[in-house]
Amino acid sequence: MRPTKTKAKSFPTPAKGRSARSAQIAFAVCALIALVLIAYYNSLGNGFAWDDHQQIVLNPALKSPAPVSQIFSSDIRFAHQDPTFQNRTYRPLQMLIYRVIGANFGFTPAAFHVCNLLLAIGTVLAAFAIFYLLLPETFPAFAAASLFAVYPIHSEAVDWIAASPDLGCTLFVLLAFALFLASRKTPSGDGLRKQSQYLYVASVVSYGVSLLWKETGVVFPILIIACVSLLERGNESRVRAAIKASAAYWAVLAAYLVLRFRVLGVLALGTRNWGLSPAHSLITICHLMLSYWQKLALPFQLNAYYLFNPIRSLSDPRAIVTIIVVPAAIAALIYLIRRAPLAGFAALWVIVTLLPVMNINILGRNVFAERYLYLPSFGFCLLLTLAVATLLQLIPQRLRRPAAIGLLVLVVSVFTIETIQRNPDWKDDKTLFTQTLQSSPEAPFVNSMVAASESEDPSQSAAAEEHYLRTIALIKEQTPPDLLDMVVAYEGLASLYADRSDNQRALEAVAKAREITPNDPDADSEEGLILARAGRWNEAEPLLEKALAAQPENENALSSMALIAWQFHNDRAKAVELFRKTLAVHSETDSFSASVHSNLGSVYGEMGDDLSAIAQFKQAIGISPENPEYYTNLANAYGAAGRYDEARAEAEAALQVAPGNPEALAVLKNLSSR
Repeated sequence: MRPTKTKAKSFPTPAKGRSARSAQIAFAVCALIALVLIAYYNSLGNGFAWDDHQQIVLNPALKSPAPVSQIFSSDIRFAHQDPTFQNRTYRPLQMLIYRVIGANFGFTPAAFHVCNLLLAIGTVLAAFAIFYLLLPETFPAFAAASLFAVYPIHSEAVDWIAASPDLGCTLFVLLAFALFLASRKTPSGDGLRKQSQYLYVASVVSYGVSLLWKETGVVFPILIIACVSLLERGNESRVRAAIKASAAYWAVLAAYLVLRFRVLGVLALGTRNWGLSPAHSLITICHLMLSYWQKLALPFQLNAYYLFNPIRSLSDPRAIVTIIVVPAAIAALIYLIRRAPLAGFAALWVIVTLLPVMNINILGRNVFAERYLYLPSFGFCLLLTLAVATLLQLIPQRLRRPAAIGLLVLVVSVFTIETIQRNPDWKDDKTLFTQTLQSSPEAPFVNSMVAASESEDPSQSAAAEEHYLRTIALIKEQTPPDLLDMVVAYEGLASLYADRSDNQRALEAVAKAREITPNDPDADSEEGLILARAGRWNEAEPLLEKALAAQPENENALSSMALIAWQFHNDRAKAVELFRKTLAVHSETDSFSASVHSNLGSVYGEMGDDLSAIAQFKQAIGISPENPEYYTNLANAYGAAGRYDEARAEAEAALQVAPGNPEALAVLKNLSSR
């Protein structure tokens, strides 16, 4: 669709009366907000999943007294685990918003999900503003924004709290582009020229903000060049106009890169070398780009983890398809740019915004991810709308609007249903990875995560072991093998065997992890924990001290050192200090924290502080009400405090959870004589 030629730079604008146009815009805005709320309302009941635990719940940098300035001076997402960890990302606004939410609403998942929902609403409205500036009428703009509002591929970005950088970056990139378009549309005149300048400055500032959300925004100046080159017509050359229009954005990008380098020490880090030749790397990247386009076109059968297999041979069917399709796609793009500049720009938007995720060596294990399509899908929705509008020209004019409305309602309904059905998959780790395993059964990482969730339930110990062993077997088949995942699997097996008191197999699993990463503090911590459980205190203590030297806030090492202080050195005061520090570091309410509360209660009981002991056992029960040990511990604490009726009630509660529990029966027997 070629813009109308005028003396000034301009874009197509709706020829409607001001009042009617305002009413249409107001209706469209309300409808778009409603669509987002309908599509994602059932996500608000989800909990934390995947990286949410490390980035939010267990991140001390988000809590007082950690200085807020630390958020802007380092990558603090995992710094609490290992001070030697090499910084990889710089997304301070992500961490800042997390801290603000935590300080005002507490670290409950609902507040963070609401934040993601609000960011999604803002992004949809920014998208509508751009569509309105680019398309000739309100309805096509609303249609494109409606698709964007409920596009199923967005569910990962909206449902997963840790994906908020994709939302924040996209929001401010779209705001920057909308403000840029508005500044270019402003007619000439002294007062209006100043208004145009204000809009342009606001656009540049918005772009700077997008970079502080996520590095994906680095491609924005290229989009500005493409926009001016393809969509504007003026007296000066397109190249000169594009350079002039994008200059301020390049300056902001340069400042960001300097800041990023000062904070991280590098601009980007390679996290995995796939061992590909330049030719195989190129064809793999082209295939990856085509895969993203395919997912945009068919946004169904969603998956949180796509197993990535690079192309290592030109005889691979994927390579053959890529070699055939890519030249045809390039030819189609050139045709669009020449014959339908706006459609060509929409296609370029998808390609350009996908460029940051084409570097497969810096993306780690999860190379293909749906959240990476959040920003590119804007261009695809525009392209899809333009394509449908062109096809509608083939039917009689009186049928075009009813057909357009009917088709929009149908597609939006299908997309909304798909999104609503996808949202519950992100409820928690167990739900997410169990569901993901069905789509990616050959993915080692997914098998490992399923095993980790299963290992928390003693009744699923055998299933967890099977998944850990399958993880190791799958990794051995990889080229090159993902050694990090293998270490995690061996350490998971070690913990699993230790829970069964099979200390010999547990130590053998740790030894295998050490063969891969000899200086891994987690291996020191895991081995120390196993030895401590076996009562081999002298061997455990130096390993745990070494682990804590590398990771001062390693909750497993802290808890094990507390056990040594309590049961080996008989230093109850030190044990209390270490158990409390463990709870401060591990602030999540799970089975681990319940066990720490129980141990802390037992120490208080030995110190004669019955009230503190009772309080700790109550907290343990509140977290893990299915564990009979915590009820019997509380019953004993009540008995020591002379509160026999309450002690009897807790022992009976233990028997309700575990009929015939010998410890509970022993408590009742002792109480029968009182």
